[in-house]
Amino acid sequence: MRLLLLTALAAATAALTLSAPASSAPTKTACTPGQDCGYADLQLTGTVNATQSQVGDSLVWQLTVNDINTQPAYNVYVDVTLPANTSYASSSTDRGSGCSATSSTTLHCNLDWLSDTAQFGHVTIVTPVTGTGDHTLTAVTGYSSPSGPVADPVPANNTVSVTSTTPTPPVQPVIAAGVASPSLLAGKGVPAGKKVTVTFQVTRSDNQQPMTDGTMAATTTLGKATILNTQLFTNGAAQVTVVIPKKKVKGKKLLVAVTITSTTNGVATKGAKFTVH
Repeated sequence: MRLLLLTALAAATAALTLSAPASSAPTKTACTPGQDCGYADLQLTGTVNATQSQVGDSLVWQLTVNDINTQPAYNVYVDVTLPANTSYASSSTDRGSGCSATSSTTLHCNLDWLSDTAQFGHVTIVTPVTGTGDHTLTAVTGYSSPSGPVADPVPANNTVSVTSTTPTPPVQPVIAAGVASPSLLAGKGVPAGKKVTVTFQVTRSDNQQPMTDGTMAATTTLGKATILNTQLFTNGAAQVTVVIPKKKVKGKKLLVAVTITSTTNGVATKGAKFTVH
């Protein structure tokens, strides 16, 4: 009879264990920091939607925390330093309470807990590009145990840096038209047959200082005739010399519109306009 009672009790206990619902949170095991009692090994990885970007583009950064050995990790967080030459637009997480700004360039993202029942946590951050250069987002992850802060057993994989680059555009010239002769001004009449020298004052597009390097290929169109002149910039200026052709219609001079277009480093700029009469 005693054997029968023990057998029935064991069966009832087994049935009770099998029917108990599984907890959604990891089992809290009291651990003293420094002891080898199964600390979680977190790994942080990251990607960006574009490694090459332009000013105005929105960069989307994806950070993933992986509880590699699936040991319980509580108060899992990711601290983020936002990339230079970007602005903060938004952030989201698939666990925890999300991200909050801790300064103008840093975020603290809460992912709650990770374990064998929830091995991964994700953070998404959006930053529009506001300037050129390298945009590097850096982040670090960590967690606590039920007893307090814990040193991750493999700290080398707790940090990540991800970079997108916006190239600096080449310096282009900013060209303003002037003329060597005081009597020749844009829009004024110029006698046919006259040799005209047009001086272009050239500055840099990045800081408006005189442009002293590069070349200028100036194309002057006079009716169907085209004159080419190529030279280096000198002391922030370049010159084009053209001869105004003589044209007659029934013994009268014909007004001929002359436009000088300067193309420098692939950028075309109208430099001067005047009229032949």
